Amino acid sequence: MYALLLPLLVAFLSLSIDSSNLLAKQARLADIVTESLVSTGTHSYTSEYQSKKVLDASLAHSFPDDETLISAIKIEITQQNSGKTHYQQLAAAQIRTQVFLPLTKLGFGDKQKISYLSPEYSQTSSGKGILMNHQTTLDMTGIGMDHDGGIWMWGFRGTGQQGNGVTYVTDSQAPQKVMIPPNDPLNQVKNIKYAGGYANLITLDSNGDAWAWGQDLYGEAGSAVCKGQNRNPNPTPCKVLSNVADISSGEYVTTLLKKDGTLWFMGQCLYSQCGDPTNRRSRWVPEQINLDGERVTLIGSAYEGTFAITVDNKGKYSVWGFGDNEGCGLGFTQTNVSGQTDINGKFSQCRYPTQDYNGLSRSPRRITGLDKYADQIVYIGGGDGWGEALLEDGTVIGWGAHVHLGQGYTYPPAITTPYTNLEVEEPIVIMHNVRTLHARYVGSAAITNDNKLYTWGGLEIYQIYGRNVTHRADNVYSISTGKEFMFYTDLDFNSYGVGYHTRDKFLLGNRQNYLNHPLNGLNPGQPGNENVINWPGIEMNFAQFDIDIGNGKDPKPIPVLH
Repeated sequence: MYALLLPLLVAFLSLSIDSSNLLAKQARLADIVTESLVSTGTHSYTSEYQSKKVLDASLAHSFPDDETLISAIKIEITQQNSGKTHYQQLAAAQIRTQVFLPLTKLGFGDKQKISYLSPEYSQTSSGKGILMNHQTTLDMTGIGMDHDGGIWMWGFRGTGQQGNGVTYVTDSQAPQKVMIPPNDPLNQVKNIKYAGGYANLITLDSNGDAWAWGQDLYGEAGSAVCKGQNRNPNPTPCKVLSNVADISSGEYVTTLLKKDGTLWFMGQCLYSQCGDPTNRRSRWVPEQINLDGERVTLIGSAYEGTFAITVDNKGKYSVWGFGDNEGCGLGFTQTNVSGQTDINGKFSQCRYPTQDYNGLSRSPRRITGLDKYADQIVYIGGGDGWGEALLEDGTVIGWGAHVHLGQGYTYPPAITTPYTNLEVEEPIVIMHNVRTLHARYVGSAAITNDNKLYTWGGLEIYQIYGRNVTHRADNVYSISTGKEFMFYTDLDFNSYGVGYHTRDKFLLGNRQNYLNHPLNGLNPGQPGNENVINWPGIEMNFAQFDIDIGNGKDPKPIPVLH
């Protein structure tokens, strides 16, 4: 009798095991879908795009053997008459998963669909409508994005930065929207990312087209693409490349990653940033950089250098660097300096500030010291003599001059402070639990998974970084760093400006208003000088201009599961 019951017992045990497995996957799927909305604090068209990327990556990581059938994010944004912004958020996913074989033998299907549709999340912010959420190297100009993916400019616009075909717009004029494409107000694109050099701009729209304008000293603003030859400045956005997946900018450099995995460059090549040992001064139109024929998956910029991550046909990832390697900031030994001993008695073949662009980094070179991290890096960038990367687990690692890596040093002196040379040692760990990192010029800013803002850098001239990793603000949604200043936007969608305040970047109207501001470096108890606005910064008052910031009502389909 027991022999007769055994098959039935096995069947019920298989059913129990399979049911438990499916329930566990259902629970995990629910967590992933919900986190794609809640953990990122989605507040804009761009964030919908980024949240979709987070959802896709999480599904691939958690269900590597299952087929993703649906992955969708839906955001409805309504601008209310009161000036508040209302958000309705929804996410959904469906996978097809394998069930256990005993069930198949009992007549069940060998695959089953698992679905989860999030509740509708509804919230209202009191923000004024311009979001600061991407990295630049701009020095005197403000840039932000509205709910419809429109780009807005303010502050210095004296060499075509406004992007309206006019070379000079006074600092005192209200923020104005850039028309992309030019002269076609009824067919404006939705931008998903912006970047910028010292005085040039580039955006990437949802169609995969890249548009550039502004100062064009070396080809960084792409005027030759649309006009046949370089015209500086270039006050009209020019479509410089299509089928683009990502963009990045250095000081006078624009790099573009196409969807086919190729890397393209335009701008200054004086310091080997273009990866060409012939060292032509400029690249007037986008030119491809070949990295041993490997597919590029990620790009990043240093101050006068370029980073890229590739994968070969065997699935091996590599990190590349080329340009100015001073301070071993691109990950290589400097070849044009003698060795020295730092203040801790450690010998190093690195020196900052001594440029090195004719040595190991003159041509694209693999950064072998990052080999074991290459497939984990989700962001890479750097500044003048140093580099950093954000790993997928939220760890920030760094190399080069420690004076810029939040290790308690300042400048001067920098020459005798410690260095990390990736050719002979591991990168240092700077912090953990980070979701957003911007590494730029002399310092960095990071947002943690619990929405706290930290900065570090060492050079304290404009008071935005600090010698150590320093907590600056809570409830922070996004940041937009410039050369010596930064903006940040909180979870209520209010934005603030900190640091170098020249040319009315922070919208106070005139110089005297800055000098009188209680956070100005001239006032008692405030560090810095007359050009400094200290933490927590000036709230950006866009409401004073009565500008139309859009309502974000895009015709995106609501996810439906079957």
